[in-house]
Amino acid sequence: MRDIRFTLFDFLNLGALTQYERFKDLDLEVFNDVLDMAYTQAAEVLFPVNEVGDRVGAKFADGKVTLPPGFKEAYKVFSESGWNGLSIKAEDGGQGFPFAIHIASQELFTAANVNFMFTPGLTHGVMGLIHEFGDADQKALYFDKVLTGQWSGTMCLTEPGAGSDLSRIRTRATSQGDGWIIDGEKIFISGGDQNLSDEILHLVLARTGSKEDGIKGLSLFLTSKQQAGGTISVTRIEEKMGLHASPTCQVAFNACPAELIGELGTGLAAMFVLMNHARLDVSLQGVALASHAHRIAKTYASERKQGRRSDGSEAVLTDHADVRRMLDEQRCLEIGARGMAHVALVEMLRAERPALIEFLTPLCKIFC
Repeated sequence: MRDIRFTLFDFLNLGALTQYERFKDLDLEVFNDVLDMAYTQAAEVLFPVNEVGDRVGAKFADGKVTLPPGFKEAYKVFSESGWNGLSIKAEDGGQGFPFAIHIASQELFTAANVNFMFTPGLTHGVMGLIHEFGDADQKALYFDKVLTGQWSGTMCLTEPGAGSDLSRIRTRATSQGDGWIIDGEKIFISGGDQNLSDEILHLVLARTGSKEDGIKGLSLFLTSKQQAGGTISVTRIEEKMGLHASPTCQVAFNACPAELIGELGTGLAAMFVLMNHARLDVSLQGVALASHAHRIAKTYASERKQGRRSDGSEAVLTDHADVRRMLDEQRCLEIGARGMAHVALVEMLRAERPALIEFLTPLCKIFC
């Protein structure tokens, strides 16, 4: 908490944002209160189910994914506390805080329980896409449901053989006159299925043009698990070391009814709105895990007996200079990475130096 406050408030002077019209009703004290609340909920709600999550893991049976005991109750508390809408404008039903406060809260939650955060983690980006590109009917139907956590959201891009090169996407959307149907398979879908939210809204990147059109032939679609009537199926969940409770799914779409969001051929451009925020989310996810790992390592090193001191008494690992050096290196990398990500976040909010934002966003993802 001290480090987060230092970079946001002392180094980057986030409090100065209250001079902007959008944040004029907020102040530094309120920012601190929100971070205190996030820390308390991370410690009291999310962290207690972290160990059971890793031990039990996500279970896949009969085409459905079930998350470990305690996750559903934690999700209810998380959603009812309004974290999904923390940085959504007040006129849209949110609380109107700067996005940097939202991300700082997410860092605390991720450090407490990274597996849990794979379900609500993309919700903010999904809401942003609906707000930016959805028509009036789509906003009315979906936005509030995702905002309250009643529905969760996913980002369905990657396919076998089409990861970093999305021009190779084969999932196809076909017009039916009064709508669209999607056929294809997506992999590595975070929150692709789970038993926490009532419904799951999928944002699917699919081909509407020819293969030769490359990324210009990709469009973005909305579909949801229950509304699709069985045309969406989970074929497997990924086994990931240290992320046993993460519902990372392989999802198949078989003549799945869907709605176009935005204009034809602009799917990837729309997705980049979400992806730029997701890059910073992932950056601070790395920082959160590094911070947690450092605390564990430091605690262990201060207790583990190893050798003797010069006076003959038992030494612990932190008495050894090289161990202290390694712990200090961990700490420096954590602080530097957090500072870099926070600079990118605040620059994104101020929107005064787009070239710096463009430079920092991928750098944060790579370094953190």
